[in-house]
Amino acid sequence: MNTEIVYLYRDASNYKKWNDVIVAGGMSESDLDFIKKCLMVDNTFIPEQIGLPLLRPDANITEDDHCFAELCVEEKKRTCEPPTIDVSWRNIMDSFNNVWKTGWRIEEYAI
Repeated sequence: MNTEIVYLYRDASNYKKWNDVIVAGGMSESDLDFIKKCLMVDNTFIPEQIGLPLLRPDANITEDDHCFAELCVEEKKRTCEPPTIDVSWRNIMDSFNNVWKTGWRIEEYAI
């Protein structure tokens, strides 16, 4: 069993970019409860810091851009589909555990 993760990048001008990935391994309800505690306001997080692709554009960055994405917690689900990225659910949980201990490293993404 694998886990599908859906998240959204929305800049200050409301430009949106969705992403969904499938990671190897299945999440539990306690995993989801823990992740919710780690998220910032409005279920935001920094995808790159937990092993997911950053959705902010690489080129033509403006003052509207930032490093945050919204985790669509209601969209997380188990699936039999094969992984689409080389990150396991265990890696994701380890990264969230690290964030819980040290906090999000927002300063790394100053524009």
